[in-house]
Amino acid sequence: MADENIYLDIVNGIVTTLRNNISDPANRGSPFIYPDFPRVDATMPRISITAVGGDISGAGLNHEFGIFNLRLQIDVWCSIHGSYTISNIKYGNTKLRDYLAGMVTKVLWKNRSNLGTYNILDVAPIIPFRSLDSGEEDLVRGSGDFVITYWNNFT
Repeated sequence: MADENIYLDIVNGIVTTLRNNISDPANRGSPFIYPDFPRVDATMPRISITAVGGDISGAGLNHEFGIFNLRLQIDVWCSIHGSYTISNIKYGNTKLRDYLAGMVTKVLWKNRSNLGTYNILDVAPIIPFRSLDSGEEDLVRGSGDFVITYWNNFT
């Protein structure tokens, strides 16, 4: 059985990769990508990464090593009131949400061969980003699901 703590390592690896490659449109000087859903009073925009499923039994190659899948949901949250200029283009609410969602997919695809530090073998989108109800009238939300293939030692 896979060590469930590896889920945290994988999510943190994805968070770190996105933080290192996507600039905060608000230039706050602090992270805007987190491994959890935002509080209602959180500053926006924000990207959240949460594990929503996985196979902890995996495909054991032998008694010491196995390959597993983890499903991540990545959400992009933006205020309908904010707008930001990125590379001389003005982005606000749904346009900013769609831009950041595209950046998430692009960064994960581009960096998928560099994620071995986190035991990640591959990253693939399984449900493209789509608009979801944020539950708040002044927020827009986009959500996409990714499957992370990773390895784990049993020893």
